Amino acid sequence: MTLNQFEKLKEFKTASFALWNPNHKKFTDTEYIKENLKSLHTRIIILGLNPSRRVKINFLENFHKLGRGGRDRWYAEAFNKEKEPFCGAYMSDFIFYPETNSKEIELKWKEKKSFRKNNIKNLKKQFKILNINNPVIICIGRCTKLLLSQCKEFCEEFSITVTNIYTIGNTNGYRKKGAKEKFINDVKNLGKNIKKIIKLT
Repeated sequence: MTLNQFEKLKEFKTASFALWNPNHKKFTDTEYIKENLKSLHTRIIILGLNPSRRVKINFLENFHKLGRGGRDRWYAEAFNKEKEPFCGAYMSDFIFYPETNSKEIELKWKEKKSFRKNNIKNLKKQFKILNINNPVIICIGRCTKLLLSQCKEFCEEFSITVTNIYTIGNTNGYRKKGAKEKFINDVKNLGKNIKKIIKLT
């Protein structure tokens, strides 16, 4: 990750990285990301579906906010482990439109060509800045993978293959007792499989 690439990403409010300040009291400190530019990479791309709330978020704040039942802390605990494949990975949302109901997103995607076009264009710009080629994609939630798999030309342009697309459950779907531990363990097991196909540097 170069400083030039990093700076160009600032126009995208959903853009962030799987890196959090290890100081619990500085969880929302996104300056920590820029201070550790060498730790950032695009070997793995972690894609959420869309921003789940309409409150304003700034560059790097996506997945790094307090609230939401502490769900962003789940991502930090699961992905922010040194020497693991996810740490430092690029994170963004497939759709930049804020909506709490994923079914509404699916409906807009199905019925509005302009909605599909604008969101694909937005993600494509991010991928081009980062020179994405043949990445491992981690989709957060079933819907994210469903919509991505429908973008044939997009996947071909960035050499995204079906075998390199994985899914991890959305944190909102982990509602039973011990849910956070199960989510973290699911991510850990996924990491073990990914380590077999990518080279960590």
